[in-house]
Amino acid sequence: MFKFVHVVAAGVFLAAGMVSVASASSDDSDITTGADLTSACTAYAAGAETSANNIKAASCKGFLVGMVTGMVQSGEAGAPTIVRRAGPNGDQDYCFYLPKLLKYSDFAQQVVDMAPKHPELADRPAIELAGLTLSKNYPCKSE
Repeated sequence: MFKFVHVVAAGVFLAAGMVSVASASSDDSDITTGADLTSACTAYAAGAETSANNIKAASCKGFLVGMVTGMVQSGEAGAPTIVRRAGPNGDQDYCFYLPKLLKYSDFAQQVVDMAPKHPELADRPAIELAGLTLSKNYPCKSE
């Protein structure tokens, strides 16, 4: 799976992200791929006006909250986070710094904006799309 510099397993993010929507139907709440995350975050970014979209929106927010919470609780303040072994060959890394303030609605919109630029991530694990999104918006500084 994935390894973060902060020594946190990606499965922790996925499990934490699903807690708030455990009673929802699996079709609307499960986020496993980039396409699932994009669909859910599209509903969240749009305000989720229908009942079905509310479930999707809650799934997006739950996934993002779980991911960010896991990173914050496992890392040092100001330390970079690196998603390792990403990509179909496990040879891609995504490095980013979490900003001091990141609204989940903004993160969701960034995911939605990133998805069409990287259609190859639609069938990849959702953490890869989220990690790439953060690395493009909050990149590690070159030394």
